[in-house]
Amino acid sequence: MRKRNARLLGLLLSAGCGPMMAAPAAPPIPTHGATEVAHGAVGGIAHLHAFVEDPPPQSMLPLATYQFTLRSPIGGKEKNEVGLIGAVGAPGGITGGAYFRHAVLGTSPDSRAVVSAQASGGLAWIGVALPAAFKLSDQTWLTTQPGIRTTVFPILHLPIGMSFDVGNGKRIDTEVGAHFSTKDHRRSIFRDSYAAYAGISFAHELGQRELQSKAEK
Repeated sequence: MRKRNARLLGLLLSAGCGPMMAAPAAPPIPTHGATEVAHGAVGGIAHLHAFVEDPPPQSMLPLATYQFTLRSPIGGKEKNEVGLIGAVGAPGGITGGAYFRHAVLGTSPDSRAVVSAQASGGLAWIGVALPAAFKLSDQTWLTTQPGIRTTVFPILHLPIGMSFDVGNGKRIDTEVGAHFSTKDHRRSIFRDSYAAYAGISFAHELGQRELQSKAEK
């Protein structure tokens, strides 16, 4: 029973409670009005009941996840965006949802720092996050997106990453991070299990491609 509960927690912690990598990425969409699509791969481990004195046997599980995001700005002032989030992974399975993001700081095209508030929800999970991106150079962003998700138990997400604009509406996002959760209500919150990961994602704009096609005609 204990082994089965540990594996069930692993399923929820890995993919069933939302995406592993922060989604979507924190940097703004480079071209106003364009829709951005991103595909990513994430690998890591989940250590179930890692902070207890007597963790169950085989409590460390490998994680592998594919992530997909679709994001578009809405409104005339370019402060809001909406989109879809999806992930499929092992051993977690499939999850999907949607999000809304509102820019709090850095709405002008030449902003060096962009901070937003985000709410998301999907298959058996809801969450809030604070996406933040700090421009280090014309092509490089330092990113983070701390957040909390919940389903049957809360999960704290602490990521940090680097994003690289490669031109023509394309961007590479890299990230490392960890999720902390608890299943035992007698323990302090976020002090039961964790998952650590590294991920990479490639984003491109659908709108940019359409504009180029029209220009060629």
